[in-house]
Amino acid sequence: MTRINLKWLIILFPLFLLLSSCNEDNVIVDPGSNYKLSLKGNIPALYKSGVLKLNHTNADSTIAKVIVFYPRGAYNIAEVKDGKFTIGVETGTPAFLVFAGASDNYLGYLCLREGFESIPLVKVDENISTIDLQDILLSNKIGTPTHNPLGNEIPLTEDEQQILSFLDDFFYPIVRNPDVDGNGKMDFLENKFYRLQIMWFYRGGNFGNNLTPSYSIPLQYNGWKLAFSAQGANHPESVNFYFPWYLSSPLPSVETRLIGEWNTMVYFSPLNLMMLPTEGIYKVAYNNLTLNFEIPDQSSALNNVPIILPTVSLNNDNTIRSLSWSFINPNGNSSIDPKSFATVVNFGIESSSGNYESPNVEVTNNQFNITQIINWSSVTRIWIAYHDLFDNHYIFFYEK
Repeated sequence: MTRINLKWLIILFPLFLLLSSCNEDNVIVDPGSNYKLSLKGNIPALYKSGVLKLNHTNADSTIAKVIVFYPRGAYNIAEVKDGKFTIGVETGTPAFLVFAGASDNYLGYLCLREGFESIPLVKVDENISTIDLQDILLSNKIGTPTHNPLGNEIPLTEDEQQILSFLDDFFYPIVRNPDVDGNGKMDFLENKFYRLQIMWFYRGGNFGNNLTPSYSIPLQYNGWKLAFSAQGANHPESVNFYFPWYLSSPLPSVETRLIGEWNTMVYFSPLNLMMLPTEGIYKVAYNNLTLNFEIPDQSSALNNVPIILPTVSLNNDNTIRSLSWSFINPNGNSSIDPKSFATVVNFGIESSSGNYESPNVEVTNNQFNITQIINWSSVTRIWIAYHDLFDNHYIFFYEK
């Protein structure tokens, strides 16, 4: 089994946390006022024969607002008027759309396709200023648009859609249940933002005598751990994680990181080497609250994760000049554009003469020059990692 050096895990944590959510992003703006793109749609369930339907026994069951929010916690709200809405959205990020009553009670969410709860505004046609979802049909709190922008205004390939539908699995519990503390109000509207993220560790392959390593499909994972983050004051020293296969036995967090600028505390679960996350309710005991996150089955994690593959370039004296990388489709047979699912890359080089760690590199680049003198013959292992659009972290280890 590939070894995981705990020293490198500690180094990786701050890189992971730098992209965590922050409360200061939470702003409400007039819908469409400062945006280059807007969403609009109709809620036909509010109407019958052109007459507005009001539920006089429970007005809160009538959709009065749509709310768009983002993985870092920012959101904005638009009212539904005459069964129609228009709301401004940011591009370059996934967005999530939920439906609310007049008192901000949760009534449902938009789903573009099965397992795809986000609106991936990372690859929008630049000539588009408005995406018209047309009629949104609601059933069991799931809103399905009669016009789906995937493949049209949002020209993602089928492969990219499949990847994103898997990567959002640890964020969509907030879309399906934005009231994880169970007090009857959507958490982010109370300036609270609780979330789970995941760190995956994979055995990538071996360099052998080559400057580009081999890799195997399906991937072999080398463990995972959860990261729970909470904003606000009075953070406890630790939290307890409860996994669905052992709800009677809490697992205390093993490490914390405070992001002081945003007053966000992040708690890490122990490293799990034994099994992939199963479908079920993952509970976090935080202060006097029990928070519930419903995570789907992750048995497909080895088949739906893009591979990041490093390539080493050498100087004439056999020292490392640079490291470049490419992303390989989860099925392993072709390269894939990372801009639709990833944000930054970083890597580390372990050698008998010392270790090197790169800064975060924007995913739009694919190479980083190395100024430290590292002889290729002294290298024992390279790890390389990327953050996805939902701030999950994927770390691949390549032996030499």
